[in-house]
Amino acid sequence: MKKGHNTKENEILDYIQRYHAMTTSEAMQLTGVSESTIRRLFIKLQQKGYVERVFGGVKEIPQVETYSYQDTVIKNVEQKKEIGAVAASMVNDHDFFYLDCGTTTRQMAKALAVRMREGSLRGILAVTNSIINLEILGPYCDIIIAGGKYSCERKDVSGNISETFLQQFHFDKCFLGTDGFRFGHGFVSTSTTVSLLASAASKLSEESYVLMDSSKIGKNAVGIHCNMSNIKGIITDSEIDAENLQRFSELRMKIIVKKGR
Repeated sequence: MKKGHNTKENEILDYIQRYHAMTTSEAMQLTGVSESTIRRLFIKLQQKGYVERVFGGVKEIPQVETYSYQDTVIKNVEQKKEIGAVAASMVNDHDFFYLDCGTTTRQMAKALAVRMREGSLRGILAVTNSIINLEILGPYCDIIIAGGKYSCERKDVSGNISETFLQQFHFDKCFLGTDGFRFGHGFVSTSTTVSLLASAASKLSEESYVLMDSSKIGKNAVGIHCNMSNIKGIITDSEIDAENLQRFSELRMKIIVKKGR
């Protein structure tokens, strides 16, 4: 059962993931509870960002399909390589960590593979929702793929099944991607289900880091990744400007860049 959710909530979420919507009467029949209880459950799930309330029930939150892995992978490649190398250097022997999807975490996976080939990193275990990361790291270390609904555009899995799957783990570290960042709002994503999965992973980790190239600062998207309080640091490229560095400093957010910045 998903941490923070009771059995009735999980039953509702599983139904919505399958059928994309649910009426109050359907929820009552499925769970065997009263109409007033169902309304309270719907309100709670809406507040958590899992559903959207409509007349007579709830529906799945629509995804904004503006993200394409193939389009994104060719953007800001050198900055992503820089970030990936810094993030990979923060992984220690025998670490157990979560690695999020995305084209920046892909560069981290590639840097980790280099370290393992060279023999400077041993015994790690990774959990990921990214098919790309699985293919990169699979030949070099033990890796677990989170179950869930597959997105062809994003090359990843997410959803209620993925979040439930993660609850059995406690990670040493968590490395997350993001589609944007806005001061006053936090980290955002073009996929609500990926946002919720990233947020769940950060709460299950001793240390959580976000990999974000500096061009994403100020960009908006649907969904909130996680609150600033859940993140130990942001790993970014050396092109981040002084003004943004100052703003992060005022928020007491640690910015991690390549040594020599």
